[in-house]
Amino acid sequence: MGYATSPSMKVLIFLMFVLVVTTSSQSQNTRCPFDLLYHLGDGVFDNGNAVANMQHGSRLPAANIPYGNTHPGKPTGRWSDGLLDIDYGAQGLGFQEITAYLSENSSSANAIMFAVARSPVLDRSFFTSRGIKIPSYTVSLYIQMSWFKKYLNAICSTPTGMNKKLALQACCGVGGKYNYDKKRFCGYPGVPVCSDPNQYFFWDGIHLTQEANNRLSTALQQATLATLNCTVS
Repeated sequence: MGYATSPSMKVLIFLMFVLVVTTSSQSQNTRCPFDLLYHLGDGVFDNGNAVANMQHGSRLPAANIPYGNTHPGKPTGRWSDGLLDIDYGAQGLGFQEITAYLSENSSSANAIMFAVARSPVLDRSFFTSRGIKIPSYTVSLYIQMSWFKKYLNAICSTPTGMNKKLALQACCGVGGKYNYDKKRFCGYPGVPVCSDPNQYFFWDGIHLTQEANNRLSTALQQATLATLNCTVS
């Protein structure tokens, strides 16, 4: 069976592409010419797949406090203190949320995230043959695409306030000019967390805070909505 969709079921696929739309549109009635949303990528967009993909995923920083401190108050597998820019983007396009592919309820979701933290475009064998180590939980773009095809086969066979004091330092971290030490990463014992993540752009020295994701999402919203032929009423 092919992957073509009917006119009433248009599919938007984001391949390692940052979608940016205004958060203010979430409270409005946004209508876009597609019904499904898929996204592939790495830790900037990962909302739980790395944790689920690893046998001992609960040991990853994103599975433990202080990740998720701002929203929803506990770890969700996102590499931030809260929501990601893609969360705002999906909501701005009319989707209630974007669901991690490896989560239990992905089969019934209209917006699916295939991204996995630290994942490369090239296959793992490319790196191992050159003596380059990459994390065990990473998933190459090729594998993410295989997940995507598997998902399509399944659904096709089924009936139908940051201020001017914003710094480049990490909110959660310690050491150095940027409050970051890869040997003492956010979530490690003794690593402090700032009192107000909204004042910071970087959450753990690599990934963004919820506020930064929010503002990034707002930055190019009008151009994005226009490009996608979305209307806001």
